[in-house]
Amino acid sequence: MKPADECELDSYINSDCQGQGCEKWVTKVILMQMIEVESEHKVCPICGEILIGNDNSYYCRNCEMQIFNTTCYKCNERFKFTKYKISKMSNLSGESANLKILIKESVEGFKNITDIDEKSGKPNCPYCGNTN
Repeated sequence: MKPADECELDSYINSDCQGQGCEKWVTKVILMQMIEVESEHKVCPICGEILIGNDNSYYCRNCEMQIFNTTCYKCNERFKFTKYKISKMSNLSGESANLKILIKESVEGFKNITDIDEKSGKPNCPYCGNTN
């Protein structure tokens, strides 16, 4: 357990909160808190339906929200990230225009609790910034 003066959200907080970026930041903080409060991940924080999964990943059949627990390859810190399961992504190649659109939507999405790398669509570690 972390000391009282260290909050897990500290690494997610963006100090320049202006315009749409501020709305995205507030949404990110609220969603992160919803995920942290419901630590057993039995209920989807987006639609309220039941989540299925294990200790490392959870999935909502209703809205297709996914919550992952992972460890950064570079700094070894544990963090959570969210994304939507998109069945069509498995059929897209790395240079596909459709895949690039889906990644752009993920990057700009209001339902991400971590920043997403624009090129790969993978989450960036909130502690060191490494793309995982």
